[in-house]
This record gives sequence, C-alpha cells and structure tokens, in this order.
Amino acid sequence: MSKPLSKVTTRIALGALSGFLTAEIGVGLTTVFSHRGLAHKGVEFGSAANKTMRGLTWGFVGLRPRQWAGIHRIHHAKSDRPGDPHSPFREGLAKVVFNSMGLYTRFGIEHAADVDRVTRDIPNGPELFKTGWGVAIPITIVGVLTRDPVFVAAGIAAHAVTYLGLQGVVNGLAHWGDISTGDPTKNLGPIVGVFSWGETYHRNHHTWPTSPRLGFRRGEPDPGWFAIRMLEKMGQARITRVGQSAMDRQLTTPSV
Repeated sequence: MSKPLSKVTTRIALGALSGFLTAEIGVGLTTVFSHRGLAHKGVEFGSAANKTMRGLTWGFVGLRPRQWAGIHRIHHAKSDRPGDPHSPFREGLAKVVFNSMGLYTRFGIEHAADVDRVTRDIPNGPELFKTGWGVAIPITIVGVLTRDPVFVAAGIAAHAVTYLGLQGVVNGLAHWGDISTGDPTKNLGPIVGVFSWGETYHRNHHTWPTSPRLGFRRGEPDPGWFAIRMLEKMGQARITRVGQSAMDRQLTTPSV
C-alpha cells in the first residue's frame, strides 16, 4: 500500500512544483511586460521581446495585456477612491485578497469603454490574444505529455493559488495601510518581494509609478528589474525618458 501512495505523493509534489514555477513565470511576465512596460511606459521592448512576452503572457496567465494595462491605469488615477477597480477600502480586504481576478474581470466587462479610452496609445495585439483562454494551452500540453491527471490537477491548483494569491497580496495587503495619510500603500518584506518579482514594494511604485525599478534600496530585491536589465543587455529593452526621470528621483529621495 505504501508504494502506490508514495508514487501518488510524488506526482502531486511534482505537479505542484510545476504549477508554482509556471505561475512565477506568469507573475514575471505581468510585472515586466503588462505593468512596467505597457501600463506605465517606463520601459520599451524590442520587437522580438514584445511579441514573445505578449504570447507567453497569454499562454501562461490568460491575460489580455492591453486590457490589464487599462484597468491598472484607472486604478492609479482613482487609487482607493470611488472608481478604483480593486480598492480593499471599498471592496473589502477579503474580497480583494481572494478575488482580485474576479474584480479585474468584472471591471473590464462593465467599464470596457473606459478601459479602451485610456489605452488608445497601446496598439491592439493579434485577435488571438484578445481572448483569455490561452492559459489552457500549456495545461493541455502537460496533460497530453504526462497522461497523468493527478500531476495536471496538482499543477493547475498550485498555479492558481500562487498567481492569484500574489495578486491578492499586491492589491490587498500592500494597500492596507493608513488611509488617513492619503496614500495607504506600503512596502512589504523582501521574501514576498522576490516571489512577486518586486510588485509588493507598493509604496515605492505608487510614489514613482513610471519607474521600471520597484525595489531600489538595500533589502528590496527586485527580480523584475533584473529581467529588464538582462533584456537591455540583449538589446531588447530600453528605459524610457519618463522611466529614467522617475529612477533619478528615487535616488534623490531619502524615504517615502
């Protein structure tokens, strides 16, 4: 009895690990491409990187990058005020932590015209990438290659928990500060900072939204910035004027 049980445990563990890793890739693509690139224009990408990241974002996350960028721009314009797509002070902390994706989806449907209006500077991608079902492709491939429903189920669960959980931490906990100051955002610790690719240095981000570098102090590791630097060395990324200006201000501001 112990041997079959052990095999099942191994399959679950390997499936969960694969799901965690694919979710981390999805988080990285979201912050580097959709967030720092499309939404805030802090960095521009070369043609090869642009097309590759757009396709991978669609496949690993199921996101529509242009729509995500538009919803995020509206979030910054109305942060924690009426009209914010996912403020924990208006929607409730639990709802934002556990259902951020649902809030994004609802807002994208109910306010499609507003999202389109604020993203007129972002070209529409291929029609294929305007749907959200691309995330089914890697799951299907894994299922066909492994022919192991236990592995696939564990992978899907781990992917969803990791990606959606980190999204909830960023949109919920990183906004759950003292709202009486006018900016309740805060920087969370370096461990969650690494797993979120720098997204949880949220006070930094809301202070300098166009900066492509979210973590810049000692103790603020920022894998997203590291990825941008690697793409820059490959000739596939360029820090924009607004991005560089924001980074310059970061370095001359003692604290936030």
